[in-house]
Amino acid sequence: MIDNLLITKMGFHSARCDWSVYTHDKGMIRALYVDDMLIAGALRELKLVCDKLQSKFKMVDLGTVSHFLGMVGSMDTSGHTISLTQEWYIDQVLKRFGMASSKPLGIPMEKEKLGMKEGEDKRCNHTLYRQLIGSLSWIAMGTPPDIAFMVSCLGRFNADPNGPHWLCVKRVLRYLAGTKKFQLSLRGEMRPGVHFAGFVD
Repeated sequence: MIDNLLITKMGFHSARCDWSVYTHDKGMIRALYVDDMLIAGALRELKLVCDKLQSKFKMVDLGTVSHFLGMVGSMDTSGHTISLTQEWYIDQVLKRFGMASSKPLGIPMEKEKLGMKEGEDKRCNHTLYRQLIGSLSWIAMGTPPDIAFMVSCLGRFNADPNGPHWLCVKRVLRYLAGTKKFQLSLRGEMRPGVHFAGFVD
């Protein structure tokens, strides 16, 4: 595992919002997830950091990142844009829950919110429901934040979901089926030397 004390000595400072994200005075950003790490920054500064880390730890430089934690990233230096999408991961979730060929919907939530009728109490598979809520929660933290409210509402019923809850959570999947190609684009000042590197222990 990466020694965070060493990272701190190299000039990185932990972000207040997330202790696994570090920033550097020279503009670099380092993100760590278990034993996977991303470092972004100007190529010259990035190489110095990578060389120092590799001298201390057994690591593999995976080069410019394209896939990370279910997200696919692309970088356009001329347009100063980084784009992220979760199309691949969403496709995997749709296949896993038998919704790959489902008809897409334009909104993730019905007008009646959870669409429940008073007195209706049909059971559903609790294990599958919780697994799907977990997958949707992971997606909501990435590129489609517009499903976060609905997923949060449906997550309140993890202990005892019923048929209407299952229909609502499937509706979110149908919405994702129609919007999975949408990208989250980040724009700003970007020099051609910006480089992303991925490492594993």
